[in-house]
Amino acid sequence: MAFAVAVVNGGGNPITTATIHTNSASVAEEAAIALALQAATRPATIYSDSRMAVRASSAGMVSSLAARIVRASQNSPRWTGDHRISWFPAHMEELSWFNPNITAPPSSVNARTMRG
Repeated sequence: MAFAVAVVNGGGNPITTATIHTNSASVAEEAAIALALQAATRPATIYSDSRMAVRASSAGMVSSLAARIVRASQNSPRWTGDHRISWFPAHMEELSWFNPNITAPPSSVNARTMRG
C-alpha cells in the first residue's frame, strides 16, 4: 500500500510531496510531519489532522522512517529547529471558528496524508 503526503504553506501552496510505501497510515502521517519539519526554513508551526502522529512527534516516539527524515534534516545547514507541532480537526464539517493564522506565523506549514 502507498500513501501520498503533501506539505503546504499557510496559503495552501504546495511545498513538497512524497509517496510513502507502507501499510500503516500512522507511519505515513508521521512522515508527513517530518517532511514539513524538513521543508521549514525558519521556526514554524506544523499543523496535522492526525492526533496520533502529532502526539508521537511531540514525544519523539515516531516510526523509523520519520526519525530518518528528521535526523537527515537536522544535519542540513537549512535546519532551524524550534518548530511547534499542532493538531487541528480537519474532518469536522464546520471549521469557520478555526483560524490558524491567529496563532501561527505565515511560515506555518501543514502536513497532509492521502491514502492511495
